Amino acid sequence: MSTREENQWADSLAKLASSSLPINPSPIYVDILTAPSIDEIFVNQIQINLDWSQPLLDYILDNKLPEHKTEARALMFKARNYCIVGSSLYRRAFSEPLLRCLSLEEALQAIIEVYTGICGEHLGGKNLALKVIKQGLYWPIVRKDCED
Repeated sequence: MSTREENQWADSLAKLASSSLPINPSPIYVDILTAPSIDEIFVNQIQINLDWSQPLLDYILDNKLPEHKTEARALMFKARNYCIVGSSLYRRAFSEPLLRCLSLEEALQAIIEVYTGICGEHLGGKNLALKVIKQGLYWPIVRKDCED
């Protein structure tokens, strides 16, 4: 028996599957609504704190800690690396001068300026992050944002 004859059943099954009609040829019904289905719309606004530096500022300025014990301990440990100069938060670095902490909106603007604008180089993520830090700027996810 040749290999072509062995495939006969498989070929017949494939042809049957591809040539058959749809299993459920039922019609699709469309209902056009002339009036709203609900009377009133309630919108609850939720304020989300996206500023990563606010807990640090609260702790450094007002000695305010989170209620959870492990979060408070982590914040106290993290706050050692930060200081306030004037009204701005700065991060202490070992081999760099003080790094000014940016909000996420300011960070995006800084990435755009370093990547295309003032510095004018099209760098990869790691080098772009290093250049942003050399400009004296910091936020916690600087490398991830630069790579994205």
